[in-house]
Parts: sequence; C-alpha cells; structure tokens
Amino acid sequence: MSKERLSSLLLFLVGILALIQSAQFPMGTLEKPGPGVFPLMLSVLLAVIGVLLLIAEKGQGKLNWLRIIREKGTVWKIIILSAAFIAAFERLGYLASSAAYLFLLFFWVCHSRAGVAVALTAVITLGSWYLFGTILGLQLPTGPRLL
Repeated sequence: MSKERLSSLLLFLVGILALIQSAQFPMGTLEKPGPGVFPLMLSVLLAVIGVLLLIAEKGQGKLNWLRIIREKGTVWKIIILSAAFIAAFERLGYLASSAAYLFLLFFWVCHSRAGVAVALTAVITLGSWYLFGTILGLQLPTGPRLL
C-alpha cells in the first residue's frame, strides 16, 4: 500500500471517528445550532476528502503534494488569513478583524486595487455589522476599549 493511499485511508478513518464522537454532542435546532453541528460538519468533510483522495489516487498513481501546494497558493492564502481572523476575532473585535480580513482578501488574494479593496471592505464590513449587530441583535465582540 502506497503512502498516499495509507494517508487517504487514515484521513477517512479520522473523519469517521470524529463523526462518531461529534454525534454525542447536542445538535440544537436550525435557529439555534448546538455545539455538535460544527464538529459534525468537519468530520463529514474529512471523511469525504479521504474518500475522494482514495479515488483520485487510484486512477493517477502517486500524488505530487508539493506541486498541488504550489498550484493551490490562493487556497493557502485564504486558509492563513482565515486562521488569523479567527485568532484575532475576540481580541480586536468584529469591526477591526473583519475589516482587516476582507481588505487582505481583496488586496492580497484577489489582487484588487487598493481603492477598490478599501471600498468593498468598508461596504461589506459595515453592512454585515449592521445586519448582525442591529437587525439580528447578535452580540459581536467589540475589541479593546480605547477610552
């Protein structure tokens, strides 16, 4: 068994194990999801990716992971930015972290001009803040108090 096939099988098994474990958490309702929804979605995604990799590897022979990583540079940029957004969300607050996240997505990932990136960032950040904070009444992190 090749390393790629073994790692794909391991990914599938980890997904199934996580699926079993996440099923023990309460799922909640559609309006108010419980703590089990996100782990359940991730475990299903892991298992599906494991199966897809097993199928892809069967028809192509060995997978060239280094080539895939280089070709998928945009995906890695998005993953890095998303991880940074999650880490900064509570510390910086909703407005600052989402504005930085969106600006970098538009400017660095999509290669938009700076003015276009700033305009889109402002519209989307303020619009989402108004939707979630005012209309839906969700408590969004405010970040550090300056005064």
